[in-house]
Amino acid sequence: MACNINIINVFGSGEPLNIITVVGNVQDCPAGIDGSNLEVELSCRSANDEGSIKQTADINSVGNWEATFQAPFSLCTCNGQVFVKARCLSVEGCEAEPFNDIIKCDDCPSFNFDGTEDISATTVVAECDVDGSVLVKIKFKFRNDTGLFTKAGVNCGPGGTLVSQD
Repeated sequence: MACNINIINVFGSGEPLNIITVVGNVQDCPAGIDGSNLEVELSCRSANDEGSIKQTADINSVGNWEATFQAPFSLCTCNGQVFVKARCLSVEGCEAEPFNDIIKCDDCPSFNFDGTEDISATTVVAECDVDGSVLVKIKFKFRNDTGLFTKAGVNCGPGGTLVSQD
């Protein structure tokens, strides 16, 4: 099978905008010598690489990828124009079709574990260890019918563990 890269969407977050995330999928783009597979290039000025920044993408086991760009950005704004390119670092000539769209800056979805939504939690009584701690297992399940790469997580608070699922 031949190398194939798709750019699916661009999301922004923060007020003011401080993170831009580009998502897509890839097939047959093996890791190079340094372990990198994919380079993503983003510009809010023009499709001609003017003012562009580059970032390698994290690719999961089924070929979905995500590249996260941290501020500062030149001329990038929520609902502003964005130009994105992606290329496989280990396969000569394997590039995505250039992507031109707007940066979508919506609030992140939230999940309520009180049973008022499709997500609910069961109360568990646990005994603390002698040091006052207790190990609690949390399971969560989400459904994504959008076709977009989705990440979910549970932040267990200060001193706790962040659990995430790609």
